[in-house]
Amino acid sequence: MIQHAHRRIDDIEALRAFAVLFTIIEHVRYVLSWGNHYVYTFDLFFSATTGVDLFLCISGFVIARSLLRTLDTAPDSETFWRRVFAFWVRRVFRIWPTSIFWVTAIVACGVIFRHAGYFGHFRENLADFAAVVTQTANFHMVGCLPLSECGNAGPWWSLSLEEQFYILLPFAAFFFRRKIAYFMVFVVLAQVFLHRPSWTYPWVFRTDALAMGVLLAIFANGKLQEVVNPKFLANRLYAIPMVAVLLLLMASMPDAARKISSVSFSTGMVAIVAAVLVFIASFDGDYIARGRMPKTVLLWIGSRSYSIYLIHWFSIQATKTIWWYVEPAGTVFDGRYTLRYLLVWIALTVILSELNYRLLETPLRRKGADIAKRIANGESGDRPAPPTSMSEHSTDEASAASA
Repeated sequence: MIQHAHRRIDDIEALRAFAVLFTIIEHVRYVLSWGNHYVYTFDLFFSATTGVDLFLCISGFVIARSLLRTLDTAPDSETFWRRVFAFWVRRVFRIWPTSIFWVTAIVACGVIFRHAGYFGHFRENLADFAAVVTQTANFHMVGCLPLSECGNAGPWWSLSLEEQFYILLPFAAFFFRRKIAYFMVFVVLAQVFLHRPSWTYPWVFRTDALAMGVLLAIFANGKLQEVVNPKFLANRLYAIPMVAVLLLLMASMPDAARKISSVSFSTGMVAIVAAVLVFIASFDGDYIARGRMPKTVLLWIGSRSYSIYLIHWFSIQATKTIWWYVEPAGTVFDGRYTLRYLLVWIALTVILSELNYRLLETPLRRKGADIAKRIANGESGDRPAPPTSMSEHSTDEASAASA
């Protein structure tokens, strides 16, 4: 049976790890910009862009799992909106500090290291910065890509989509109340069979994955949850092949430049596969995170997946810039630098992500949770507030990653 909403689900954390690893694999091509045989071969069969779809489904599940239950117990409209505002405050403290810090770092490095040029130009980066701060980066990317006017904040588009979801979900809960599940089914059916070419509006507004996550959260509170528990996955002989096949499907189904597309509505199919993985993870039965060492690694990556998702992109440009300054002028960077580039990139990503998690993300997340707790209780000042149903759920919401 699904655990209480305030407890972390290890299998969900493991899925976050897989989601960000997919993203990193997809972006290896930008590290090795001179071309690589293995990347080219991978592109013939797979696309790892679908890590974003998994992130979105996870986010829909984690947020709805605690938020909808909290809002459903609000005795009146005033309490309802006070809890909504507290939720938004937690989201701001959770998402904005890391997001704004690293997009600012990109803009600053673009100016400081302009002679190398890898961080992009100030004009384009400033437009990216404005889109990130206003949570409209997905709109921005659709407009700037055809004109080659995008800066270096590409990964922030999915973060804007999640922020838009955080804003709109409470309104959906208010207007639809206990019928919100029907609305989410409509959202899924309206998109799942659409053909969505990359970097079009339907592609950057793939809310079907988010809606599927919400539906899974609603289902998790129902009476059928225990009945459909896939307990056979407690046996690793079944669990490992099933999870591996589902991850393989996620990588092999999407449209991509060099690979053969499975179906025209592959984006919707990927969302369904992601939902199956989240469904399996929702039981917290160690069906995905298993084995002491693999589980430890996956949980570490999963807990820092938000930092890794944003910082790995910064680290790509930093790696290229470092080698540009280290090597003599006129050096041709080619396959001889593959291992050196990859090692520096991975090291920068791991170190900076850990520092960000400890020094920026975690302290401000806790500060936001404390402020939200007081708001939810209708209190003010610095006096600590007693726990409420909302504050009890804040741990799980605070760990929701944004791709």
